[in-house]
Amino acid sequence: MEEEQLVGEALTAEMAAIETDRLDEALFERIDPNMVEGWDIKRILWRVFRDAGELNHENLIVLAELEISYCRCDYDAALERANYLIEHADAPIALYARTMRMNIMVARGDGEQAYEDLLVLKEKCALGLAQTDDVQMLSASVVCALRIEGTVMASLFNLPRMIEGIDVIPVGLKLYFGYLFAMRYLRLGRYHEAYGMALAYQTIINVRYPGSRTYLYCVEASAKMIMGDVQEARALFDEAWKLKEEYGILMPFIDLNYALLGLTRMNREELAAPGEIQRIEKLISSYSKGWYCLRKKCGLPVVTEALTPLESYASELVALGWRNKEIAKHLLISESTVKHQLTSVYQKLHVTSRADLQELYRTASKSPQGFDVWA
Repeated sequence: MEEEQLVGEALTAEMAAIETDRLDEALFERIDPNMVEGWDIKRILWRVFRDAGELNHENLIVLAELEISYCRCDYDAALERANYLIEHADAPIALYARTMRMNIMVARGDGEQAYEDLLVLKEKCALGLAQTDDVQMLSASVVCALRIEGTVMASLFNLPRMIEGIDVIPVGLKLYFGYLFAMRYLRLGRYHEAYGMALAYQTIINVRYPGSRTYLYCVEASAKMIMGDVQEARALFDEAWKLKEEYGILMPFIDLNYALLGLTRMNREELAAPGEIQRIEKLISSYSKGWYCLRKKCGLPVVTEALTPLESYASELVALGWRNKEIAKHLLISESTVKHQLTSVYQKLHVTSRADLQELYRTASKSPQGFDVWA
């Protein structure tokens, strides 16, 4: 309770500081209105990125557009802006822009290029961590590492050591990237903590941050699914989808597809036209291709690479202890189709039973928290 009070007090102080800030109104006339429609661009810029380093106004605009275009899966626009910031921005933002470029390349299916950026980031982030008295670089390094970890689902370097310095990260960055911390708990299998953190940040981050809120709803939905509360998971997913419909946000559904366990598929008839679902499935396929390639380059396991999306959903639900009848109802398919999918899964993963499949998933979740290639 005392910790929540301190967070509230810090937030109040942060908001008071924001209200006193002033931006050149003429700058925002240069932003494409189609890109930022419905987003409170001033607060996005000022609340978040003023903490991340000395930026000129031009870079502030480019950075905001990078975030928005990435959330909307407009990879060409996001890549253009990331490349510009890598070349022209100061160190903390250039570092973050390179992290974003790595994520963009994964999303586009280009794991090879993503790995090249990852090698550069390893060195640059490590340098930032060495400068523990430099709050800007430490903040940028931690945020970059969390985003990298979110992409490859393994620590780039000793992340626990990085988290020890979390108290010095500015409030604005903590709030904006709250979903990254929640996602980290989700990927570590600490589902109750993931849900609790996502819920806490959800109460702090207001409607002006639709990208973060969509991610948080997806984390909450994923945690609830894995914990067995399917009804609540669907309700939370619906809230995320509403933000997607209002703001054009797609990336959270692609990035967290593995943990949403078929929720997007389950909602296809009620929430989207067939063409929209086809687009999402295409984006998921591209992201998966880049993700598997990146993990291979890093010497990490890629257990489910050979599985189709439907096979992956079914096998993951089996690993959680679901019965065929429950899986069929959730994925809107017949029980015979579930059996067919699982037969294919067993053949591809070289297992012979549900127990073997569950053990395989448990083993995969305990993969090393580091990259052998850098050992």
